[in-house]
Amino acid sequence: MEAAEPGDKIMFILGAAKGKEDFYEKFGFKQRPNDFSGSGMSMWKTKE
Repeated sequence: MEAAEPGDKIMFILGAAKGKEDFYEKFGFKQRPNDFSGSGMSMWKTKE
């Protein structure tokens, strides 16, 4: 995130194992919407 400017949005993508998504949701990650994108998780953050 060092190259990002304040106010920039950054997407973090996590390759979570299928069936383990509940664990990562506790940290703000959301499940990807379909099997085409894989079983991973993603999260948007805005640099302050």
